[in-house]
Amino acid sequence: MTLPGIRWLGMGLIFISLLPLSNSAQHYSSRLAFVEDSVARLATVVQQQPVARLDSQEVQSLVEYTDENGTSHQALTNISSYPAPFAIGEQVDILVDKNDPVNIRVDSFAGTWLEVTFYLIPGLLALTGGLVMLQRSRKR
Repeated sequence: MTLPGIRWLGMGLIFISLLPLSNSAQHYSSRLAFVEDSVARLATVVQQQPVARLDSQEVQSLVEYTDENGTSHQALTNISSYPAPFAIGEQVDILVDKNDPVNIRVDSFAGTWLEVTFYLIPGLLALTGGLVMLQRSRKR
């Protein structure tokens, strides 16, 4: 590839990397705010509910937990899969929004940070590839 072609490809990769990196930053800030404004609880899986998509066999777990006042709450976890991610009766660590007791996340990497890394990794790969191409075009 010619020198100007490598330079344009490198700049294009850097430009393209901005989309997944900005998505990752946005998800990171919202997850960080949720983690800071939540409290950890131990919940028990009481039921498996199918995900509302026609072609899906995935299920979400309905969990029950008690808050600091002793009030019992039920909420769906943010993780769905097939087979079921948790067994009925299993204890699950969750994070509960202090202002909304049904807004919960499973307290795990997959439940909290997986979506952030889903956007971060391709963004960093595209950025690195673009920077390498720009560096090589300058050396020639």
